[in-house]
Order: sequence, then structure tokens, then C-alpha cells
Amino acid sequence: MKYSMQIIAILFLLISVPTNGQNLQGNIQYTSKSKVHVLINTEKFSKISQEKFKAGHDASSRKNFALNFNKSNSLFTEVIDANINPSLGMRSNPKGPSLMINHPGNFYKDLKTKSYINQKEFFGKQFIIRDKLTAINWQKTSEVKMIGKYTCFKAIIKENNATSVVAWYTIDIPVSQGPGKYWGLPGLILEVQTEDVVYTCTKIELNQANAIVPKMPKKGKRISQKKFDTLFISTLNDIRERHAN
Repeated sequence: MKYSMQIIAILFLLISVPTNGQNLQGNIQYTSKSKVHVLINTEKFSKISQEKFKAGHDASSRKNFALNFNKSNSLFTEVIDANINPSLGMRSNPKGPSLMINHPGNFYKDLKTKSYINQKEFFGKQFIIRDKLTAINWQKTSEVKMIGKYTCFKAIIKENNATSVVAWYTIDIPVSQGPGKYWGLPGLILEVQTEDVVYTCTKIELNQANAIVPKMPKKGKRISQKKFDTLFISTLNDIRERHAN
């Protein structure tokens, strides 16, 4: 009888543990540190104004994000402090637009259809960008580090023989999800390092009874990724020209 109960307990545990992430869902909290692009010349500012500008610069570069996910879908969103205005693609100050932030917006991934929906706000207008997810050419390495209690492996993307993106993923959470546009590894991505931004996991909640189901964003003007990129670059170049001096 004793051995029978042990076998039953083991079988129960095996049934309860998610296989290949099949029933796995959760919420991951990230902090980010972004590169902020200064679009105006601050050399003529007073020392006090320069200090205030730098303080605003530093505050703008730090954000909190949440990734709600299951095996097939995920939604990556900024966690907005009630006392701070939401992040936009463009920041302004009384002297005119000043900082450009590489902001991901609300990024929804569907791994079944290999597609994404990116809801972005740009100059007070909301856009819905829909496109196909492209496979990411990750190069897995044997390098390992701990993030919290999770063993993470290093993967990189190389462009022109130089590393452009570093990701740390854990096979302990076997879903092919990650922050923003990043995906395609055999485990959840807990950290991403790029030239423009670093996302670092700070909290993990798995299989919570009140887990939020990822829902695709719907509000905004529909636009292709190519057209949005053209609009973004055109606006950026126009601002730089107007504030060159």
C-alpha cells in the first residue's frame, strides 16, 4: 500500500507539471533602461536648465513593463505610474521636442499564426501595426548565469560579424516568448540587451488563478510596418532640421 501511494503521488506530479509549456501561463515584470536620443542643442541652456534636462532624460529612460503570456500568445505592455504621463514615441519640453525614445508600445505576438500587432502612440495619434513575425537567427551559446532562481542560457544575434542583441533565456519556463519583438528560443527570455535598450526581469508569476489573458490591441489607425517606419524617420529628420541650431 505504501509503494502504491508513492506511485500515485509521482503520477499526479507528472500529470500536474506542464509538458513543453502546454498549459503554462504567467506574468513577467521587467524594468528597462533605454537610450534616449537628444534632438536639440542644449549647450546654450543655463546650468540649472541643463541639470533639469538631464534629470528628465534619466527619468525618461527607465520604464517598467509586463509580459502576460501563454504558450501561443503574449502581450508586452508598459506599466504606467498613475503620477506620470504615459510614454509616447516623442517627448517634449517648453523649448520644443527634445527626446526620442525607442518605445515598444503594446506588442502582441501570436506564435500560431507567426504574426504580431504593435499598438503605438506617436505625436498624440495611435497606430495599429500588423505584420508577420520573422524568424530570429539566434546563436545559442554555452554561457550560463542565474536570474533570480532560474538558470539562464545566453543567445546572441550577430550582424556584420558583431553582436547586436544578447538574450538570456530559461528552459525552466519552456515557452518561446520574450519582451517586445523578441521570441524564438526554447525558453522564456528573461533579459535582453541591445544598443538602444536593456530589459531585465524583476518578478515572475506562473499559473496564477487570476492570470490575465493576453488580448490583442485593436484601437488605432491601421498601418503597415514599412509605412510607419517611413513616417517615423521622416518626422525625426524634420525635427532634427528644425532644431539643428
